[in-house]
Amino acid sequence: MRCKPHARFGRRPGETGQSATLSPRPGPTSPRHARSSTRCGDASSKRSTGHRGRKNDPLYRIRNILRAGQENLTDRQRARLAAAWADDDRHLEVEVAWQCAQQVRDCYHQPSHAAGRVIAEKVLDSFASCPIPEIARLGKTLTTWRTEFLGYFDTDGASNGGTEAMNGLIELHRRIARGFRNLENYRLRMLLIGGGLTWSPHAQR
Repeated sequence: MRCKPHARFGRRPGETGQSATLSPRPGPTSPRHARSSTRCGDASSKRSTGHRGRKNDPLYRIRNILRAGQENLTDRQRARLAAAWADDDRHLEVEVAWQCAQQVRDCYHQPSHAAGRVIAEKVLDSFASCPIPEIARLGKTLTTWRTEFLGYFDTDGASNGGTEAMNGLIELHRRIARGFRNLENYRLRMLLIGGGLTWSPHAQR
């Protein structure tokens, strides 16, 4: 019988355990908050033009800028954002969505975790009731993960990023090996790629 154990890290909302106090995904590395602004842009384009974004649509032309952090924008990119906002009054909701996404990012860019938690609590208290559907959806998701979201700030920045990275390595090498028939071989291979063993080509000679 082929042995293909699957590692599972983290817990779902409502589950108990130490990992429930950790952030499921650190904000700076997660694209969820950026996707909310681009999804809002797609929806706004569809409402105003009757179709999804096309290459000549103002919002579609700045789709990559909408995914970026405001601290990384050049003067030219900021000017393109301002021009897109001013192009149509219906783009206001996209501007608000982008500002909300930046607010989520700001939680993780404060000088202290206490200051970041203050912003995070404001996000939790306001996003879910936002009239913009994409922001309300993000707010409901963050509210569902409230304990984990705030746990990042309560545990001095702890997260399951390390275990997620290791799990990615495990899954990659399990696929490369086309599965393992022997559990001990599987364990040794995972220790090897995870840095738990030192392997030498001369060790078997």
